[in-house]
Amino acid sequence: MLRDIAFGENTNVTFTEATNQLSGTLTVTDGKQTVANLTLLGQYSTAMFSLASDGNGGTVVTEHPATVGSAVIPMVAAQT
Repeated sequence: MLRDIAFGENTNVTFTEATNQLSGTLTVTDGKQTVANLTLLGQYSTAMFSLASDGNGGTVVTEHPATVGSAVIPMVAAQT
């Protein structure tokens, strides 16, 4: 939960992967001047995150794991 990021139509989330592809920065902004930058370990994409109101004016960030067979977690064919 990000209490300082007001949830609204301009609230936005992006994930920028680090060059080592082992971490990255999740950026959440209210579309004005308030920005939260969170460093995350692992591999993510912006599409894996969604935003919602916390019911008190702040923003809740939810991460949705990629499904097997997606570009993030590719399915490996069985070797025979």
